[in-house]
Amino acid sequence: MRRAYVPPQLRHLGSVRHLTLGDTGSLGDKAGTFMGGGTMMMSSREAKEDIAYLDDAARKRLADEVMALRLANYRYREGVASPLPLDHRCLGFIVEDTPADSPFIVERKQVDVYGFASAILAALQEQQQTIAGLERQLAELREGTTRHAKGD
Repeated sequence: MRRAYVPPQLRHLGSVRHLTLGDTGSLGDKAGTFMGGGTMMMSSREAKEDIAYLDDAARKRLADEVMALRLANYRYREGVASPLPLDHRCLGFIVEDTPADSPFIVERKQVDVYGFASAILAALQEQQQTIAGLERQLAELREGTTRHAKGD
């Protein structure tokens, strides 16, 4: 038997739902703050250590992994902790369909949303690099066509 969905008590800030859970410790007021169903993570250098930037090859591998994800529509099963009503259709991917070493999957059950958003950024950066290269090639082709038409 399906229960009626009862949303958590949230304070509304315009169109954004805002809920703070527990003590945020020394990470500041925003760590552990949930907005619109996602977590706001502390992203300042002062909160991080062992920082290593991705090189082009690592960024491309990550972008390729994101682009290979198969999207699915689904509903959560009854008894699974979810803030959504049982009849709500979701859009996403299934963690078992991702590579075993995926950096945005936690314990092969959950998605690290901040890590996944960063992986999407890697895909976007790769696409933008490809677009810039194609734009350069197109400009060169146009320039060559114009020179040829003028008889240069």
